[in-house]
Amino acid sequence: MLWTGLDVSKDTINFAIPNPKKEGIFLRNGRINNNLKGFNLLEKQLLDLGVKMNIACETTGIYSFPVMDYFSSRGWHANEIHAWSIAKYKQTVLQRNKTDKVDAKEISDYCSRYEDKLKTPYKSRTNELVELGLLMRMKVQLDKRDRAFKNIQEAYNFIGEERVENLKLDFASKGLEALVTENEKYKKNFKKGINDFVTQYFPEQYRVLDTIKGIGDGTIPALIYYTNNFTRFNNGRDFGAYCGVVPNFYESGTSVRGKSKVANKAICNNALRVQMTQAAGIAMRYNKQCKELVSRLPHLAYKQQLLAVTRKLCIQTYFCGSKLIEYDDSKS
Repeated sequence: MLWTGLDVSKDTINFAIPNPKKEGIFLRNGRINNNLKGFNLLEKQLLDLGVKMNIACETTGIYSFPVMDYFSSRGWHANEIHAWSIAKYKQTVLQRNKTDKVDAKEISDYCSRYEDKLKTPYKSRTNELVELGLLMRMKVQLDKRDRAFKNIQEAYNFIGEERVENLKLDFASKGLEALVTENEKYKKNFKKGINDFVTQYFPEQYRVLDTIKGIGDGTIPALIYYTNNFTRFNNGRDFGAYCGVVPNFYESGTSVRGKSKVANKAICNNALRVQMTQAAGIAMRYNKQCKELVSRLPHLAYKQQLLAVTRKLCIQTYFCGSKLIEYDDSKS
């Protein structure tokens, strides 16, 4: 199978089209604008070849989203590759150059070598998912602003009359307190708005996820968005690996026995891992299957038990969300 590699930036996209007749040789290299006109131009070039071609690019967040959605919605097999995977691959082939043109070629070469890992194609997002993502990013900024206000408030509460003589901050204190109060009120209303949005556009997913003990209103929108409405992964185990809750081992022969650990936050969705871990803390007390899992692991420390429960919860949520089946305590 042939793969066209795309190196995506904010304004432009470098592409590398392999030669169908000569392996390792590229037929065309070029650059297009990162807009609909550029996508149309690239699609026309690929169609003119008369050969079945797949599309792949590095995950670059909002910049790679439009081109991936464009080709996926038109029936092309498209995939996003984690930038960490491409960087490590370039080390294995001793590639020392770092340019947009070279990166596009390396992405194409990587996909040709590891095609078995790219069987599940990228699924284009619906308008509702795009809007949900925007709402969630706005909520993240509100949380950051709230923490910033509270940090300032805590810092100036420290230098009170007990530590500094004749210090009065009446106007600043009142203003800061008003900001914290208003932001808390706005956060509460904004969170309710996100939940209303999810119940309106994703009612079935919300209904089945709400039956899982430990999964609440704050976690459900994130689950729906990051899993692309439960179409992004093959199963719950893959979803657990994406969250970074699957143990990684480092062993070789008899001499190397590294300590097992979870994925670094740079190569997983750490924000979602935090949310699922918090949900697992509740599930350990109220979710029957998770409680039974903990009872079988008395020899492990609390953090290890929490990791096991988080992985179990990932499997539960992905199964229920993808199959639209309500959680049943009686089933294992």
